[in-house]
Amino acid sequence: MANRFSIQRYIYVSGLVLGISGILWGGILSFGVLGGYFPLFPAVPSFFFLVGVLSFYYMRKIITGENRERFAAHFMLLTVAKLLLDVLFVAGALWLVGAEHRMALVLVALFCYLLSLLLSVRYVI
Repeated sequence: MANRFSIQRYIYVSGLVLGISGILWGGILSFGVLGGYFPLFPAVPSFFFLVGVLSFYYMRKIITGENRERFAAHFMLLTVAKLLLDVLFVAGALWLVGAEHRMALVLVALFCYLLSLLLSVRYVI
């Protein structure tokens, strides 16, 4: 199990999935859809990748450590903390980008959040 659900494998899979989705969203936005490409765009998939890696690392430490019986409480706390951190990131990014790019930012951030959440849940549990 440790080999199948290792942090290296999670980093590779998450980086590949979020990287491909970032390239696809960059291509879509470069055609002028939803206000077009914005300079802050590469930070969005990168942020969700880093938060996903940190949360995966934390949860693997909980599963393999001495607090294993409190896994559900730690998982719920981590999920709420990730959600608050992600909302703060999106709110700050909305403040930085222009009005014409806000819809694109929200859609890309929501898409990356869902991918990161699905991958972290898939590899933790």
